[in-house]
Amino acid sequence: MKQKMFTLFAVAILFAATTADSFAQLTKIWEINKNGIQSYSPNAKLAYAFPLLMDLTNGDTIAIVNGPDQIILDNSGKRYFTINKFSKTLKVYDRYTNEFIQDLVYRKYLLGKYVVNDSIMFEFEDNTGTYNFWNIYTNEIIDSYKLQSEPDEPNLTPTGDTPILKDGRYFACNTLLKSGISDIRKFIIYDRKTKEIIFSKIMPPNHDVLVQSFMHRSNQMAFGEVIKLDGDDKPYSYIRIFDLDKREIIRNVRVGEENEKVRHIVIRMDDSFILYLNTTLLYTNFYDYKNDRKLSFKITTSNTPFYIDDSLYVSEYPFSAYKIDWTTVGVEDEPNPNIPIIYPNPTTNSINLNIDEKFYNGQWQMIDLNGRDILNGIILSNPQLQIDISNLPSATYYLRLTNGKEIKVEKVVKW
Repeated sequence: MKQKMFTLFAVAILFAATTADSFAQLTKIWEINKNGIQSYSPNAKLAYAFPLLMDLTNGDTIAIVNGPDQIILDNSGKRYFTINKFSKTLKVYDRYTNEFIQDLVYRKYLLGKYVVNDSIMFEFEDNTGTYNFWNIYTNEIIDSYKLQSEPDEPNLTPTGDTPILKDGRYFACNTLLKSGISDIRKFIIYDRKTKEIIFSKIMPPNHDVLVQSFMHRSNQMAFGEVIKLDGDDKPYSYIRIFDLDKREIIRNVRVGEENEKVRHIVIRMDDSFILYLNTTLLYTNFYDYKNDRKLSFKITTSNTPFYIDDSLYVSEYPFSAYKIDWTTVGVEDEPNPNIPIIYPNPTTNSINLNIDEKFYNGQWQMIDLNGRDILNGIILSNPQLQIDISNLPSATYYLRLTNGKEIKVEKVVKW
């Protein structure tokens, strides 16, 4: 029987919108006092946070496990697996009825976030430094890969995040080489079809893993890197797009300064948006991948997202889910179209604003193209407002007006 383990909230959290044509609204639909997502199935909208298997769409508990049992999810969401390393048992259950289906052969080195293609899992053998890919139902080894490079590195072991098998072909994992002097960590992608490494990245010091995420509908990967590219005056923080089929970087998106390293990446299920967090910024940023542009609105909560589609945003710390309402806001007709909202624009010193009375006692924010709050203040009950921007660097900014319910954004150019 399903058990509801959540509380409905009526509080809505607004995106800090800085585009003149759109904003989104988040409404919390459930929250559970659980930390640490041990596995989740994006396609099925399921997550396992010990000891609960949960439906991400509503917070319902699908199954509860006892003691040392852990749950591993399949990709489709039709089944789930429980594993107990003490009793050495592996069982499969129906996700909808929780009925036991069958016992499976227990594997000592079982490893995986979820079952790939509903039948393939992978394990790592420490003594041989080898990943084995096997059919969970037949217990047949169908492929294997020994962690190595040129020259051979016998001390190479997995580290950090659980490996990923992309579309059953591309195997990606973070590795650790204990060299005796200093540990070397690197991220690799192995093509199981051609039997070769197609991507290898050595991690900088103090980096345990490569911050990356695979696209859902294409063989591409987004990863964070601080690098000085051709034409740059210094290193910057980038999200780089690697095409697994072409085996090359196809896009570089600058997302911050050198100290603003990308610390988390999540890609929407339709691949249209990339969500990312920087080390110095405590909110989630959006990059429109389809139109190759950074969006100027952001989610001002500091929760780390791990799953998102076009209507659902799920995050950790605390474990919670939000409904996303995307709203298109057209340019409003002004009472007198001959009077500009902001003037002079462009400007070198200050800007003057004609304020609609509905924004009285609200707030204004000056935001840069990276979504950072540069200046802010209270809107008094006065139709005229002057803001001094003489100390700001010459650049394009966005001025955001809000009264808590409505948002209006205008572009400001400082010479």
